[in-house]
Amino acid sequence: SGVGGYYSLTDAMTASTITINAGSTLDLFGSNLNVSSTTNSGTLAWQQIETAFGGSSIIPPNNLAGSTVTYNPTSGSPTVLTAADGWSYRNLVINGNGVTFRPDGDLIVNEGLTIQAGKLDFRNTTDNLFVGGNWNNTGGTFFPNTNLVTFNGNSSSFTIHSNGSNFPNVDFAGSGYYTLLDSMTVSSITFGNGVLSVGTTQAIVSSGSWINNAGSFVTTALS
Repeated sequence: SGVGGYYSLTDAMTASTITINAGSTLDLFGSNLNVSSTTNSGTLAWQQIETAFGGSSIIPPNNLAGSTVTYNPTSGSPTVLTAADGWSYRNLVINGNGVTFRPDGDLIVNEGLTIQAGKLDFRNTTDNLFVGGNWNNTGGTFFPNTNLVTFNGNSSSFTIHSNGSNFPNVDFAGSGYYTLLDSMTVSSITFGNGVLSVGTTQAIVSSGSWINNAGSFVTTALS
């Protein structure tokens, strides 16, 4: 696709290769896509009701740095494809009002995770979640299991916006500097590396263990 455009499929499409350039969006919009190779530098949006990316085999796209995959269904309980399917993401957006999204394995997001609407539901699983950038919950809900959310980014300017959703066991494993934008409740927390900064109006509550191995916790006392 060209640079800077928003392209929506209106019916089924077959192609050998597809490239989504930076600044462009390809929205499958419920239409099937049969393609043997997809390179994504922009935004790929789909409802996960389509037969796509190589037909029923759902060949993972090559998601390059800065790219985004958006799940945008209007109903149902779509599966978020994961490492179990060979999928990983740079930026992942969950956006489905009233929709429950269920990953089918360990979910790897190498850059940022955004929950705009709907429920990202890890309950009744043993799967883990890895986020290498910002955690931005603007209007949805995160339902954890009892396993692990790992923040493994290495930048100096990450943020976490929980929007009131609780976390399970959390591990700060990267060297990144994370700033908490609202209150955060966790089952347990481990600082393997990196920094978590809490300002004057945020609280962090742990109902279990608090382990600091090699990281830092920076806080301004609540008044």
